[in-house]
Amino acid sequence: MAGDNKFGDSGYNDKDEQIKEMVQWILDNVGQVPLHFSRFFPMHKLDAGVTPEKTLERAATIAEEMGMDYVYVGNIRHEKENTFCHNCKHLLIKRNGYQVEKFDIVKKGKDYHCPSCATKIPLAGMEFVG
Repeated sequence: MAGDNKFGDSGYNDKDEQIKEMVQWILDNVGQVPLHFSRFFPMHKLDAGVTPEKTLERAATIAEEMGMDYVYVGNIRHEKENTFCHNCKHLLIKRNGYQVEKFDIVKKGKDYHCPSCATKIPLAGMEFVG
């Protein structure tokens, strides 16, 4: 039952202040990078609960409100496994697990842009996409 594990209702590192501290550190020391919050599943004899979807959503909201442009929720089927333009929120990359179902990005020279608002989209590893 949720909340009945010995680690308590919040787990180890999912309190709002911990998330805010981590996001601020990333912004201060690394800058704008994709940030992934992944659902935890206990294995073998670990007495801990599965990360609730609401916890992942709360963490993603905190990161976005603090200024992170590309925040993802993973290890769960969720709208936030997709990539949206950080300016106009146009759906750029639609994913279903490890499958890409839609890729809607315009290439101009060496750069990639949102087809809706022309904002430059920072993508890495795109040498195989024309």
